[in-house]
Amino acid sequence: MEIFKRYWKVCLKIIMSLQIIIAVAFIIRNITYVPLYGDTVEYLEISQTMELDNYRPFIYPLLLRGCTELSNLIHINYTYIIYTIQNILSIIMCIVIMSEILKNEDKKTKLLSGLYLWSMPLNIHFNMSVRYDSIAVSFTILFLTLLIKYIRENNWKNWIITSIIMYIASNIRSEKIYFFIFVMVVIIIWKIIEIIKNKEKTKKILIGLIGMLLIVTTSTKITQMLLQKNSDSRAQPSFVMFLYERIVGGYLEQYYDKLPDNVKQSITLEDAKEASTIENNYKIVYQKLYEEDGNYGRIFEVMKTMIRYNHYNIIRNVFVDFNKNMFPVIYLQFCNKEGTLTYTMTRMEGDHPLYADWYDLYATFVFYILLIVCIYYLQKYKVDKNKIIKYIPYILYSFISSVFFACLTSQNFHVRYLIPIYMIEVAIVISIIYQKRENKNECEEK
Repeated sequence: MEIFKRYWKVCLKIIMSLQIIIAVAFIIRNITYVPLYGDTVEYLEISQTMELDNYRPFIYPLLLRGCTELSNLIHINYTYIIYTIQNILSIIMCIVIMSEILKNEDKKTKLLSGLYLWSMPLNIHFNMSVRYDSIAVSFTILFLTLLIKYIRENNWKNWIITSIIMYIASNIRSEKIYFFIFVMVVIIIWKIIEIIKNKEKTKKILIGLIGMLLIVTTSTKITQMLLQKNSDSRAQPSFVMFLYERIVGGYLEQYYDKLPDNVKQSITLEDAKEASTIENNYKIVYQKLYEEDGNYGRIFEVMKTMIRYNHYNIIRNVFVDFNKNMFPVIYLQFCNKEGTLTYTMTRMEGDHPLYADWYDLYATFVFYILLIVCIYYLQKYKVDKNKIIKYIPYILYSFISSVFFACLTSQNFHVRYLIPIYMIEVAIVISIIYQKRENKNECEEK
């Protein structure tokens, strides 16, 4: 223990470096392995036809199409190319966020911290999967970090780069544009409050934020109109659809008798059973009513009925999912037998289950060491408020994201929703450790 106290910085770098090496070995062992997700088959088919519906924006199918075309040209497995691209984007994202949080540290520390963040098992797993989650996480955190940088520096170059990243991220997954609207509106309201308090410099930033929001949302909608077609098999993504998913979910059969008669004229009890018992079929009623009516009238009646008779379960589910999103470190460690997390981890195990389990166990061990060191220095040395302030935007984002995905998500919570927050929390823990080291040195000098 005394040796660790004396050489803690070297010890931490060694165990963090070992995790990076384990992650690289995991990548090499799984470079041709494709986890069996339903989305994977669909994306591979879409990438060949490029027939996009409103559920599948163009970014990932286009990237996948380019990778498969290149693989045919140079005669190697397409997974070599797509996994390399996804990992490179992830490394860039991790180094960018660590460089922003660890501004006062040297380049080697920023690089090691970024690579350690990149090597977290679930992040590597999604980087080694043929689905949009990897680049969605990368561009979401890039957008957040660059947006914070723009707000702090009010630089037009940052504005342009942030807008481009926001546009790309908005066209990776269908609900992303709604999520970014939600985030931007909260920030704009915050800036309006600052202007009311006579903070003059905030006016230019506010104008920039409003401009960014309008330009990106408009260009995204135009892109969707040009490239994506309405799906005959799936409902249109919208705020109403996301609310329906949260409020109605899999409870329709249980409360079928409570539905208004004009709804039951179109929806049978068998429809309600199918929507309640078969995974991913909970939107059957939504889609059927919307297609018949061409509006949300009877859909709102279904939602009001569920709120009236099932409000306890709705509130409970929102609260539970909010806590999963807001505290992913706890959720990932203590709920490892739950639903989509178990499903995801079995996909990660693939052809090398023992190696994947050992990798995950080692990463957990390392993170808890970092967490213990972080807590130790937080309670031993005074907290520098000026340095803690830099975490507030990331914590605010985590709260906003947790609320959004708790209130506007499907009946089946998925671990992929919490990966950006998980990465942010790990980054903050690393940052606090180095900040506390600086504080310790300052105390010793005094």
